[in-house]
Amino acid sequence: MKNLLLLCSILISVGAISQVTNEDVIKMSKAGLSQDIILGKIATETPDFKTEIDDLIDLKSNNVADTIIKLMVYRQKSYKTAVAKTTGDNGDGSGYIFPSSGIYFAEDDNYTALDPTLVTSSRGKGTFGYKMMAQIEGSEANYDFAPDVEFYFNFDDAEKSLNSANANDDGNNYFTYLASNNAQAISPNEFKLVKLEVKKGVLGIGKTKEQREYVTGKINAMGKTDMSIDSKYIVNFKYKKISDNTYRVYFPSGLEPGQYCFTYAGNNNSNPYFLNQNNIKVYDFGIE
Repeated sequence: MKNLLLLCSILISVGAISQVTNEDVIKMSKAGLSQDIILGKIATETPDFKTEIDDLIDLKSNNVADTIIKLMVYRQKSYKTAVAKTTGDNGDGSGYIFPSSGIYFAEDDNYTALDPTLVTSSRGKGTFGYKMMAQIEGSEANYDFAPDVEFYFNFDDAEKSLNSANANDDGNNYFTYLASNNAQAISPNEFKLVKLEVKKGVLGIGKTKEQREYVTGKINAMGKTDMSIDSKYIVNFKYKKISDNTYRVYFPSGLEPGQYCFTYAGNNNSNPYFLNQNNIKVYDFGIE
């Protein structure tokens, strides 16, 4: 039996040449073929078995041996999992198998990655000092969702590199290195959901542009800094681990209409005098 299971694993990875069904197994059993022959047939051909409860009862009522039925169930499940991993097919949500790390959402019975976008930074004059602003070009994101949207955070198995801390970190610039933190996330708990403000920025005399922004830090008149996202922009969410590397992120009370983004908390740097916050990635979206 162990050898047959090993053979199944090998055949799954290289592909099989033809299909075998419940009806084929019943015919072979009724014809008096030995278990070894039937098991070998199941192991060497692509399974197309039906393994719901009624199907298993039908097999048993047709005198198919338990050993054969067990291998049919194992073979069908293993083959389905292997195909899903190879093709990235996650249409029915089973297994939550995604082709790479990222943030995904359900769309037309499939899963689509939420594309990252880059933010720029600037200093805005405050009442007693300066505000550090993160800004995204344009007044709205590419994707709009319903208030009850759910997201799936999928992390790499080893590196956990869903979001690098800073795209500028090439290892050669000391100040960029200080700014980057170069941390790597391993759960949604390391991300913040930010509700963005849509404002008009000045391009020149008589020229403006629309942009989305939020406050990433403050410097008071005495030079004291607070490099944390202003709490008024932060929106709470819940998450549940659904596989080794995947988490379902949801909003029990739904989201209000507006523009939002997920940002890695490690992007907020502790030293505003040397940092360059340009090219930090966020994942933006809108709620209708």
